[in-house]
Amino acid sequence: MTYQTEFTHILRMALLPGFRDHARYRAQQLESTYPGLYEAVKSELARKSSEDGAKKCLG
Repeated sequence: MTYQTEFTHILRMALLPGFRDHARYRAQQLESTYPGLYEAVKSELARKSSEDGAKKCLG
């Protein structure tokens, strides 16, 4: 698998209810193989979360 494939898979998993903890655990496991993966997923989740908050505020 490639970095992008793992990133996409973990991000999708983190967005599913009940899978965020497992996604975090898996990203940390893969950190030695794909340096920066954990932080990239964390940043993308924060970005998506802030976008969702802005959409809710705007109606």
